[in-house]
Amino acid sequence: MMDIIKQCMENGESYVFRQKFNNLFSKEEFNHLLNLRPFTTVSRFLPTKRNKRLETYKALTSEQKREPWVKSLDSIPPSIIEEVIRTCVCYWPDCSRVNKQINDLCFELEELSGENCDAHIFFAIDKKLENSFGAHYDEATNLIVQVEGRTHWKVCTDKVNTDEVPPNVKDIDKYGVGIDTILNPGDAIFIPKHVLHEPKNLTSRISVSFPMKSREPWLTRPNQRQDRKWLEVDFT
Repeated sequence: MMDIIKQCMENGESYVFRQKFNNLFSKEEFNHLLNLRPFTTVSRFLPTKRNKRLETYKALTSEQKREPWVKSLDSIPPSIIEEVIRTCVCYWPDCSRVNKQINDLCFELEELSGENCDAHIFFAIDKKLENSFGAHYDEATNLIVQVEGRTHWKVCTDKVNTDEVPPNVKDIDKYGVGIDTILNPGDAIFIPKHVLHEPKNLTSRISVSFPMKSREPWLTRPNQRQDRKWLEVDFT
């Protein structure tokens, strides 16, 4: 499988994997993160469109936000989180260490690509919810794994000229769709950067996106990697 990903990287090709990523992440792990305060802060919990109640909360003073014993004033109360996830698609960035499987896959992708890799967990609790991206291209190469639910994907064959094509387009079909498929749990799709793609929810869903992108070119230090050491303590 990693040989195919390497070939896709070298050739700039998209590819669909079937049932190669089972047991990467689970609904139980998802619900744990949803109730963990570090994952429900203003900087970590990101809806893909504005929510009035969340914006009102952000505008409160530190004293108004304060809850007993809660150290982070950026922690969003669960009642607001519940409202937000019922109204739009949301995602968590910086999730490459939520479990060992995801951390290990990030390491493998970094080794193959020579770039930095993260894990973004996207979720929609209602199939009618759509993210604000629509048909778009990214500045990072992506491997997207379907964890729960079913998603309809359209992916174009060739990269676009980013000087001529905006990041979001209304009609992806006119740009030459090469992949038109449905991802089920355990499936994944590899998409090179600057290739237009369009996901549409067929059910509620959870997916994990692995964006690969090098550090900004103006940085003079070498392209550093995350420390991928996985810690386990045996208390027996």
